[in-house]
Amino acid sequence: MKTVIVTVVILLSLSGVACCQGTNCSDVIATSTDKVTGKTITGIKSYLVISKDTISGFSIYFFRDHEQFKGMHPLTITIWATGASACIDEDSKINFLFRDGTRLELKNNGEYNCDAKFKIMQFIGAKRTDKRAGIEYLRTKLIETMRVWTTNGYVQEDFSDYQSELFKKVLNCLFEQ
Repeated sequence: MKTVIVTVVILLSLSGVACCQGTNCSDVIATSTDKVTGKTITGIKSYLVISKDTISGFSIYFFRDHEQFKGMHPLTITIWATGASACIDEDSKINFLFRDGTRLELKNNGEYNCDAKFKIMQFIGAKRTDKRAGIEYLRTKLIETMRVWTTNGYVQEDFSDYQSELFKKVLNCLFEQ
């Protein structure tokens, strides 16, 4: 697994080409149906890995569930944070610093776990009164730095231009589905 992460990190970090200019959504996301449950999701084709080394960092998976809940579709970002405590509390926070200098703090939408899993979830179609709330705000910004708090410290990583643009592109593609 570490070899795969290293390979992905190298590919994402060394790419001098700007991500996503002329990139179609089909290049970054795919739809699949579980043949046993019949559940259909659309998600990123491969995890987005943000790490300077193989010891700490983030592995990020984005997906949109096609099942409706009160006319809305849940869109979820799951972030596995390694390098601090593996336990994430229900009240743990995630901090974003964007390239334009603005900041955003969100609360974990998942349950307490010791799998290093932080979840951000939003229902597409829900009326939101706070424009800086959740995933909808993230899709308008380019991330410079992300910090995930665990029960015993935090994991923080800077995003390359490529990674920041890819994060935004994937979210926008999932909103368009």
